Amino acid sequence: MNKRIIQFTAIVLLALISATTFAQDRRTLDTKVADALAQMPTKDLVHRDRVMAELVELGPQGFEKIAQLLTPAGVGDDTAVRFAINSLARYASEFGRADDRDFVETSLLAALEEHSDVEVKTFLLNQLNLVGSDKSVNVIKKYLANEDLTEPAAQTLVAIGTE
Repeated sequence: MNKRIIQFTAIVLLALISATTFAQDRRTLDTKVADALAQMPTKDLVHRDRVMAELVELGPQGFEKIAQLLTPAGVGDDTAVRFAINSLARYASEFGRADDRDFVETSLLAALEEHSDVEVKTFLLNQLNLVGSDKSVNVIKKYLANEDLTEPAAQTLVAIGTE
């Protein structure tokens, strides 16, 4: 009798452990983005790294959703969005994060093309200062002809340092 109770208890414990181990995250992309933004600004670098890793896992669609929340100055409060994008650029610019850096650069370039507001474009160009590479040059150089974006575009190209 005791042997059966022990076996039954062991089976129930194994079932509970495996159920929690294989639990899937069923949140929508919008919910995941909102949850990450709610944590901005983070309390410390360990917390930042955890949230940034989650944002990278959301992929291009997740970044696009975040970038769509950028607003021109004085229009709305996008503080958490700007913290998230800047933190992600800083996170991806760290040594050993080449894949993350490429992802963030590509995402920033896409967001730069999507937005029309000069102030938002300036913010995105400033983030490219951290993760931009030769891949960004052709996209950025066209902003040199825009009187309002000449300075941030030039600064970004100088930060990239390509000839």
